[in-house]
Amino acid sequence: GASQLAAAVLANTKIEKFNEIPIKEMRADSLTTLHMPERNIGVVGGLVLAGLMHAMASLTECNVRGNNLDKESATLLAKVATEKRIMLFGIKHDQKEADFSGQRPPLGPVDAILIANDLAVSASVTECNLRSDSLGDKGAEAIATALKESTTSKLQKLDMYYNGIGPKGAAALASYMAVSASLTSVSLSSNRLCGVWYEGGSKTQGTYDATGINAIADSLRVNASLTSVDVGFNKIGKEAALELISIFKQKEMVFVGLGECNLGPEGAAAVAEYVRGSASLTTIMLSSNRLSNMFLGNRLGDEGVAAICNAVKENMQTKLATLDISCNGVGTAGAESVANMLLVNASLTKLNVKYNSLGTEGEAAIKEAVSGKPGFELLI
Repeated sequence: GASQLAAAVLANTKIEKFNEIPIKEMRADSLTTLHMPERNIGVVGGLVLAGLMHAMASLTECNVRGNNLDKESATLLAKVATEKRIMLFGIKHDQKEADFSGQRPPLGPVDAILIANDLAVSASVTECNLRSDSLGDKGAEAIATALKESTTSKLQKLDMYYNGIGPKGAAALASYMAVSASLTSVSLSSNRLCGVWYEGGSKTQGTYDATGINAIADSLRVNASLTSVDVGFNKIGKEAALELISIFKQKEMVFVGLGECNLGPEGAAAVAEYVRGSASLTTIMLSSNRLSNMFLGNRLGDEGVAAICNAVKENMQTKLATLDISCNGVGTAGAESVANMLLVNASLTKLNVKYNSLGTEGEAAIKEAVSGKPGFELLI
């Protein structure tokens, strides 16, 4: 097997190179960096590298991205690299931002093991963008575990939008969020946090499981650093959304994402109460929340939108700059509430009211209300 072949290679002191791995130089500990992305070293090569790295003192970077490793070889590499403070996925020791979003082919769970090592080792990376990859539960668990156990990480922003993360991955990330003192922003939008998702248009797949979202709620109760959280478009449901809102009320949140949570008018009333009392919130995303019966989503409708708009008007300390109430079945009456809010509010700079039923008069009223606001971004 792979382990036996790797052991044989390591035992033969006459081999100077294997699968492009510079064995001679690594044995001599003469390298500080080693760049081997996409060299197809394979599982055996990964095991050989791990064995050689274990005896080295000078190596600080060893980029093995895209080498067809499996879970076993990647895990062994990460174990050695974490002990030796060696980067494995191309991140530099002094790098502040790591952007691996939308990779093609998308990054998977094995890639996540290597990335997790780099994030755990780094004392400089503060932002990590993993949007639109395919990390899944296993990848989320690898990253969460490494960050939770790290004594050096100062990660502040973690974006894992659209990664197929389910309840298990959500629970793992929650365990990290609960203990992180540096994390200020986490985006988990458009995953499968509750085990359900859309497939083939509006057909729902999976079985609802609140384990992950409940764990996230529990982590937010004890975390003191997070001010930006997006769990929208995960079909978490109204009950979970209302629980999160009650937690947000006790914190100084800056960004809240609750798209497609089936809030409805009752949920809108809770949002309104929260917005009315917040002096820190700058962005709230409420798209597709069944505020009326006209659309899937949050359905806030005229009644719900009126409650939220009135709350914004009444909050003399509001810092709300971005409001997204798109795709909520808002009609002409709701548009009038929006327009009235805009006429008196000085903090908003961006408003999304697309995919509603505002009517000609409603659209005109909103456009007129923002006509005297230079630079205002209106999506209608």
